[in-house]
Amino acid sequence: MSFEFTENALRASQKVNIEPTYSFCIEGLDYCFTAVAIQSYIRWGDPGLYFGDDWVYGGVRDIDGQKTLVSLDGSSKRITQQLYPDKGSISSVSSVTVRLVDKNQEVSQIITPGLDLNEILGKRADLWMGFLGTSYPEDYLKIFSGIISDIVSGAGWVEFTVNHPDEKKRQRLYEKFDTTLTSAISAVTTTIQLDDTSGLYTPSDDIRAFVRIDDEFIEYTSKSATHILGVTRGALNGIDPRAVGAAHDDEATVESFYILEGDAIELALKLMLSGSGNYATGVEVANFKLTENLVQVNGAIYFQGVNLNRDYGLTVGDFITVTGASSGVNNVTSAPILTIVVGIDGSYLTVANAVVLEADSAAVASFASQYDVLPDGLGMDPRDVDVDEHNFIRETFLAGFNLRFYLKDTIDVGKEFIEKQLYVPFAGYALPRGTRSSLGIHIAPFPFNDIQTLDENTIKNPSSLKLRRNYARNFYNSIVFRYDEDLFEEKFDRGTVTVNPASITETDRRKDLVVDAKGMRSDLQAQTRAVNAANRLLDRYKRGAEFLEGVKIFFGQGTLLEPGDVVIFDPTNLQITNTLDGTRVKEAKFFEVSNKDYDLSGQVTVTLTDTSFDGAQRYALFSPASYVEFGTTSSVVIKASFTAPYGVNEFQKWTDFVGANVQIRNADYTVIGYSKIAGISANTITLNPPLAFTPLVDYVMEFAPYDLQTSDRVKLLYTHNSDGTNPFADGKDPYVYL
Repeated sequence: MSFEFTENALRASQKVNIEPTYSFCIEGLDYCFTAVAIQSYIRWGDPGLYFGDDWVYGGVRDIDGQKTLVSLDGSSKRITQQLYPDKGSISSVSSVTVRLVDKNQEVSQIITPGLDLNEILGKRADLWMGFLGTSYPEDYLKIFSGIISDIVSGAGWVEFTVNHPDEKKRQRLYEKFDTTLTSAISAVTTTIQLDDTSGLYTPSDDIRAFVRIDDEFIEYTSKSATHILGVTRGALNGIDPRAVGAAHDDEATVESFYILEGDAIELALKLMLSGSGNYATGVEVANFKLTENLVQVNGAIYFQGVNLNRDYGLTVGDFITVTGASSGVNNVTSAPILTIVVGIDGSYLTVANAVVLEADSAAVASFASQYDVLPDGLGMDPRDVDVDEHNFIRETFLAGFNLRFYLKDTIDVGKEFIEKQLYVPFAGYALPRGTRSSLGIHIAPFPFNDIQTLDENTIKNPSSLKLRRNYARNFYNSIVFRYDEDLFEEKFDRGTVTVNPASITETDRRKDLVVDAKGMRSDLQAQTRAVNAANRLLDRYKRGAEFLEGVKIFFGQGTLLEPGDVVIFDPTNLQITNTLDGTRVKEAKFFEVSNKDYDLSGQVTVTLTDTSFDGAQRYALFSPASYVEFGTTSSVVIKASFTAPYGVNEFQKWTDFVGANVQIRNADYTVIGYSKIAGISANTITLNPPLAFTPLVDYVMEFAPYDLQTSDRVKLLYTHNSDGTNPFADGKDPYVYL
């Protein structure tokens, strides 16, 4: 789940009568527009607060400067996000329209170039959602972010259309450049003068640059206004014997040609983020070396009221430049970021430089992406791209998935190239999530601790649900990969076909998905990679994946879901056909959110697609575990344990599992007993039936073994040991460990 509510916001979202409110913020303005007045927590030291004011510290107060001009009646009623993972094709690009009331011509001032802003077209804008009584921005979700693309001024109002960051992908890349030789050259000439070199890119470690003259490819390492320099003649003769060094006539046509090679996901990040430069500037630094809790940390640079991940998309390895610090050593240039820590009231990052203590600084920072390395790119920045998810998928599933592209012609649409040529070959697909361009992969579903369950209690229209399968959607039984793109011609020299014979026989139909993979090469394990990707696709689509459209979810829960999220769909009491045994008794399974419609008035509708892969593979989490601080035969008090994600509130690991069977044991398993969680009160866990012994300090509580477990949710979510081959006692298959 990519969205996460704070505990305060989660409580507000679970109320019977939910009152959502919205904030619309435009880059360059020091205030935001709201539908109703929004509030923030009252903190000691807040500007404008004085002793004796009628405030309660820890309460909320109206934010200064906001303008309550958002008109929900005139704004977009829906934000629609759609995936087409079964098509191996392009994801949708969504947009949102926000209408502002032009009170006292305040909004007219904003849209007039040169007044409040130099230019508003192209400015970033964010739409936030929260609940009345919660604090902005801590308790709010950024539900949409993008670029202002259209402005309409009507009678007393102004509408802003904001396009999702994916819209930036609709640009041309590596424009083909033609020029001519200024004089004839022999087969070995290395001083090569051209009529013009302005349209040729300078090569780097990340891209090789060539010119093509007739059938020869000449590599160069640099250029001047009239020459290519550091040339290698017949540079691609080893790839194709036709590409030999040869003599060429005066005024022969010279064409640009580039080779782009590397890890598929890193290439995607480089193409999206190159051209972003110092994408965020003037970010105020609160202090050097002090953290939120006033602890001194070497190399720490602290930002008050800033979430570096959420607000700037920073990841470890990006760069920071600082100017204006009173201590010269604290002014750093393009320093790599080593760590990022987000707190309650701000964030800090660390750099290798030995910064000195500067408790109240006037310095400002700018940020640059580590992936801004190519001579041409889409100019997106880390606020537009889900870098963390790209890297998670690369590190977990795709280490060393390398591709090599011959860029003979202009890439007409960067979005199509990234999604079809970089994602599809490894069975990946684009996810147009609310605020960033993200990535998914066709693989058996793997859950997370905060996975949501959709059932009769959380679905608003249970009697209207319809489970569907058809030929037109989510169905393929033959995957054709074509690869080894020819150096000269528009064709592929090799390919593979992977089919599922059983599906073809059963459906009496063969339906192909054809993947033209221009970057896959035989010397880069193309055949093996193609078969692996094809099998991933066939696992999901060989029999037509089941899906449910128009699933309406209560607003608080639905807000947290995004396309690509995995949920537990529990059809108990929903009378949906079980197509495994022909009954209407269907087990809870993992489904994927493939489409989402978000209605600002409080309605969320999703499409759910079965991701179970016929149960052929089961991915699961390791059991939560807690150390015992004190115990009796009928209860245990648990304490912050292991990575302690909930701090002193250790009980939060277990709140969803009242009724689940657990085991209490010592470190070497010589003492072990089984019981059930009967109740939870803070960190006190009540057990029933009682244990036969009294648990001692540092005994461990965890889930009971699979065959002793009565909770279906635990069996679905959490892994249990087996011999890896034979099913468990209930006939379920073993789990797969990542």
